[in-house]
Amino acid sequence: MRKKQSLFTAISCIIIVMLFVGCINEQIAPPQSPDVAPLEVPKEIKQELDENLIVDAIVKVPANLPSEAYKYIASFFIVDTDTVFQNLFANEEIINQIKNPPEDGTNKMNTYYTSKEGSSLLCGAASISYAASLGHKVLEAFRPEYSYGFFGGDENYNADQFLKDKSLSFRQIDDAASEVRNLINGWGIDLYSEGDAYTLDFQTLEEQHKIISNEAYEDLPKRNWSIEDDCYYFSFSQAIDNIPVSFIEHGNPDDGSSTVGTKIKAIISSGGIQYLECSCAYRPVENSKESVKLISVEDALSTVKKKYANIIVSPEIRITSIEFCYVPCKRNKSDNDFELIPAWVFKAEQADENYENLISLNYVIVNAETGEEIL
Repeated sequence: MRKKQSLFTAISCIIIVMLFVGCINEQIAPPQSPDVAPLEVPKEIKQELDENLIVDAIVKVPANLPSEAYKYIASFFIVDTDTVFQNLFANEEIINQIKNPPEDGTNKMNTYYTSKEGSSLLCGAASISYAASLGHKVLEAFRPEYSYGFFGGDENYNADQFLKDKSLSFRQIDDAASEVRNLINGWGIDLYSEGDAYTLDFQTLEEQHKIISNEAYEDLPKRNWSIEDDCYYFSFSQAIDNIPVSFIEHGNPDDGSSTVGTKIKAIISSGGIQYLECSCAYRPVENSKESVKLISVEDALSTVKKKYANIIVSPEIRITSIEFCYVPCKRNKSDNDFELIPAWVFKAEQADENYENLISLNYVIVNAETGEEIL
């Protein structure tokens, strides 16, 4: 009888544990889009849309993207300044602290700190920017962005000169990425499962620093490089409903419609986080979600074709990247009132004047509900 009772007790405990684990999994699961069939999306598209308009692109979409998704009203995500300070600057010896009124439509003051060690921290409502002395040094040699959009980028882009996703001796690259992810998650910002990771070894940094100094920035300071400068560079996307939020700037600054995408970037070395930028993350307004039916990527491409139909294209334009994401758009002239719109984003590139290399041209953003271009 005791054996039967013991067996019954053991089984009961197992069931309770399983139910408890199930509840935990249910609590931590990301918000789901409407319970509908997944959208059928090809993994890549290679076709000629029109004369001198070519598509040769991998199609990046979240796993099991449904044929319906939500759109939201949103505002900037306001991170607690004290928490950020404790995470990034608590051990620094501060030599200067400046507070300025916000310029992003929020009521949160911007606070700028500098330290005796050469570190800096800007912490405002929509922007967090931290850089230690090594972070400043690395970004003189590593230029990860092409020129694009009205904000421009860096014409000295050289990220393709560095390896991707390779571990260095001081730490496994996945462990370093997890440290950054955990920090951002701790602020209440969800990150998309995929991101870019570059391996910055000091030899390549030294080589690229010399090239940039000679070709573009003669006033860059001379630098000595060593294995202590080995580091990783990460670029993440904010995630809402497991859909990435676009980093692209779009709109017109003259009429107040310009909108800045979310940027989350970090550099981490054996000494910890050396650089962190987290700007313009978004928070959906509670009870604002609205379910919308999504158009296919093929239908979105028809909008791209119409865009270039009446333009003489030479050299040819190539669509080299296709991604499904949320694109923030201003609802009115306010700097902190947005709509998060599901969209298809197409990267267009064109050959340079020598017809040798592709250069970034722009992004074509298509509303995944209406099929209209978002300018």
